Amino acid sequence: MFDAAELDTFLDLATYAVLNDYEAQMVVDKTGRAIETLAQKVGALIVTRGGQGSDIFVGGRMLHIPAARTRRVVDPTGCGDAYRAGLLYGLANGMDWETTGRLAAVMGALKIEQSGAQKPCRLARGDRRPFRRILRLPPLVVAAATGRCAPARSASR
Repeated sequence: MFDAAELDTFLDLATYAVLNDYEAQMVVDKTGRAIETLAQKVGALIVTRGGQGSDIFVGGRMLHIPAARTRRVVDPTGCGDAYRAGLLYGLANGMDWETTGRLAAVMGALKIEQSGAQKPCRLARGDRRPFRRILRLPPLVVAAATGRCAPARSASR
């Protein structure tokens, strides 16, 4: 598909890169460089590993993020997208990499408990226990992850 030079160019142009384990191995094989070396080209390189969690390579170190526990596994379709949504939320809100990765893992776990990729994952109104149990995060972050802390918008704006 892409050769080593093209993959290098993509990484040179990126701020962050998120790859699943298969894609990461393909990039390593095509470029002939270790994932740690490739990670130096971007601000952070994230490798998702399904049930084995994810690895975030940032600042010359690797942070392993365990997979969030699930009550049941129904359908992995869309889990990568949900994980990336958690990453984007954490980045946009200035969270550290550990918290961002754990939030991303929770988003993937919530998705895998649902069938299909486009059904909303709904918790019972006000039920934030899964986030507290898995992340042990402050209440404001838990509220943000459940989508119940959006500031009210004034009609006069």
